[in-house]
Amino acid sequence: MPVTLSPAPDILLCHGSPSDDDVFLLEEDGGSHFHPSSEKQIRHKLGSAGAGLTLCGHTHTPRVVRLSDNRTILNPGSVGIPRFGCDRQSGCPLCPCHAQGHTMVVQPSYGQL
Repeated sequence: MPVTLSPAPDILLCHGSPSDDDVFLLEEDGGSHFHPSSEKQIRHKLGSAGAGLTLCGHTHTPRVVRLSDNRTILNPGSVGIPRFGCDRQSGCPLCPCHAQGHTMVVQPSYGQL
């Protein structure tokens, strides 16, 4: 499986980061906990990837980040395996509305998604 996939113009999918499946794109590993990456850290991990919408995973932690250049980075979380103390599944329905800055992560009770 490729490290990245681009299913549509201006959309990039990756598991960890565009260059490394094992690197958290939106979080930093603090040992016993994770903390959000800064925009500078995220830009560094994105490298030359310039998609308007990048979908990542790896941490199973839902988070949406809008960079100062209006690119959106989205980790929808996990439908099947919530982690890190989260007892809710999460997901993100995608539509063209993301281009206008409207991205939504839903977190129903486990088993309802």
